[in-house]
Amino acid sequence: MSRLLIDDYPIQVLPKLAKEVGLNEAIFLQQLHYWLNGKNAKEEAGRRWIYNTYEDWQKQFPFWSVITIKRTVSSLSKQKLIIKDNFNKAGFDKTIWYSIDYTTLKGMSRREYQNDTTRVSKRYDGEYQNEPTNTIDYTETTTETNKEKGRKFTDAHLRLATKLHNNLKNDFPKEMKKVDLEKWADIIRLMQERDELTIEQIEYVIDWLPKSDFWFGNIRSAKKLREQFDKLRYEIKSEKNRGYRKKGTPPPKPKNNDVYF
Repeated sequence: MSRLLIDDYPIQVLPKLAKEVGLNEAIFLQQLHYWLNGKNAKEEAGRRWIYNTYEDWQKQFPFWSVITIKRTVSSLSKQKLIIKDNFNKAGFDKTIWYSIDYTTLKGMSRREYQNDTTRVSKRYDGEYQNEPTNTIDYTETTTETNKEKGRKFTDAHLRLATKLHNNLKNDFPKEMKKVDLEKWADIIRLMQERDELTIEQIEYVIDWLPKSDFWFGNIRSAKKLREQFDKLRYEIKSEKNRGYRKKGTPPPKPKNNDVYF
C-alpha cells in the first residue's frame, strides 16, 4: 500500500519512515500495518482494524513501557497517521480500535520522493556548474569539515539521541523542533568514550527519565543528560535500594550482563 511499509515479520523499519515520524512511531506503525494485513484484523466502516489495550500492546512491544506506548500512539494520532475508534458491542468495553490512514501516509511518501528528486537535481546542477572550473580537493574539504564538526558518532549513538528526542517531543514540541540530532548523537558518543559509560547504561537512564516527574522536565537535551548523568545514576540507585529496603531483602549482586550503577 505504501513504499514506506513492509508486508512481513519480524519488526523492520525503513530509515526514511523513522526520519519522517520518529523511531518509536515508525516501529509501532510498521507492526500495526503488519497486523492489519493479518487474519485477526476486523472489517468495520470500510477499514481494517486491530483492537488492543495498552497492556496488550506492551505484550507485543515488551521493550517499551506503557507510558512510552501511550506517547507513541498520541504522537501518531497528532500526525494523523493512525485512526482510533470503538466498535465494541458492549458499551462498557472501552478497548480502542486502531487503523492506519494510508492516505496521509501516501502523501508523506510522495513528499519524501519529491524531496529526494529535488536534492538529486540540485546535486547534479551543482556538479554541472562547477565542472568547467573545478579546482577543489573534495577529499581534503570533507576531512576538514569532519574535523571541524568533530562528529564520529555511530548508529547506536544516533538511535539513543532519537529515543531521547522521541520521549520529549510530545511534551515540548516547539523546543524539540530545533533539535540537531547529530549533535545529540555526538554528545552521547562522548558519554561513552570520555565518561566511560556503556550504551546500555545510557539507554537505561533515557528509558527511566519519563518515569520521573522531576527529572523528565529538567532533562531536555543530550547536553543536559550528560551534565546530570551522575545525579541521575545516584537517583536510580537510591530508588532501587529503597525498593529493596521495603521488601526487606538485600540488593542482588550484579551479573555480567546487568546494567549496574
